[in-house]
Amino acid sequence: HTSLLRQAHGGSGGIAAFASMLKTAIFLLKGKPSPALYEATAVCTAAMPSPTVDAEGGWRQDIKADGHSLLEPESFAVINRWPVREGREADFEAKMEASRTNRDSGAPPGLKVRTLMRRAGLRVDDGFMHSTLSVWNSETSFSAWRASVPRADAIREMMAEGIISGPPSPLFFEGLLCLESNAGP
Repeated sequence: HTSLLRQAHGGSGGIAAFASMLKTAIFLLKGKPSPALYEATAVCTAAMPSPTVDAEGGWRQDIKADGHSLLEPESFAVINRWPVREGREADFEAKMEASRTNRDSGAPPGLKVRTLMRRAGLRVDDGFMHSTLSVWNSETSFSAWRASVPRADAIREMMAEGIISGPPSPLFFEGLLCLESNAGP
C-alpha cells in the first residue's frame, strides 16, 4: 500500500521530486485557475414522489457501511456543455426554453430536474458558454432519453440553423447518498 501511495503522490524522490512535480503542474496550468460561474435559467422539475429516505437530523439512517461494499447509485447527473455559436446565444436560450415549455407529455421519464446554465462574467477560452445540468433517477433513464428521436432531431435542427456548431459534450456523475425534498430543488 505504501508504494502505491508514493506513486500516486509523486513517487519516492522526496522533496525534490515533489517540487519538480509542483513546478510541472504550475507550468501546465499557465497561471492560477479561474472559476467558472454560471447563471441558472429555464429550470425544469419533474413531479417528484415524497422522499422515501429517513434523514433525521440530516443523517441518513438507511445506510449500512461495512467498509467493503460500494454504495448503489441513487441518481445519475449529466452536464452537457453546448458549443453555441457566438451571436446566437439568445436563439439557443429560446430553443431551450421552448423545449422546456412545449412538452406535450411532461418531463421525460426518470428526469428529476434540468436547468440551463449560462456562464456569468468574462468569456472563457474553452468555447462553452452554456451548459445544461440534469439529474435522472438512473443512467438507464438518461440513456433512453439520449437515444430518443426528438432529442436527436432538436440537436440536428439547431446545427442546421447555425445555432450550435456540434452536439453537446457530456460529463457524467453518479449520485450517492442523495437527500431530496418533494418541495423541489
